[in-house]
Amino acid sequence: MGSDSNLCRRQIPPRLDVLRRDRGESAPFGCDETIPARFGGKPIWFSWDFLRYFRALYVVFFDFADYSAFAIALSYIFGIHTPENFQRPFLARDIRDFWNRWHITLSFWFRDHVYMRFLLAATRGNWFANKYTASILAYFVTFGLMGVWHGLEPHYIFYGLCQAGAPFRF
Repeated sequence: MGSDSNLCRRQIPPRLDVLRRDRGESAPFGCDETIPARFGGKPIWFSWDFLRYFRALYVVFFDFADYSAFAIALSYIFGIHTPENFQRPFLARDIRDFWNRWHITLSFWFRDHVYMRFLLAATRGNWFANKYTASILAYFVTFGLMGVWHGLEPHYIFYGLCQAGAPFRF
């Protein structure tokens, strides 16, 4: 095993090891009969943290979608036409399409009143030498404020900044 032994700490259960060997597969990351420790000893496709992330995402979606549907129905009773707030966000092709489908009224409000006004002020005032720098900074300010809108806790602000950086990673 050599130097890779520090990556391997947990043994694969015998039934999985037999299935793997019957198909002629080798162990992941060069470990003979173990799962790599870098994923907490579990395969990456089955991690409780991974499942908790999607559970939290769906809880937030159903919470917002439920309140939005209730508000839309109530507004229709009073004769006010309210736009849909979610348009199948989990069927989005990429992160930009996701944000065009997710919490539409909030996203568009932040786009119109924060992003565009910051970008306009930065362009008129020549705050930056490059127009792309102003656009990227406005993007991060907008998503940072969206995080603050959800709550002042650091994880909400961090979430907003991560969402701002997501299109630049892909």
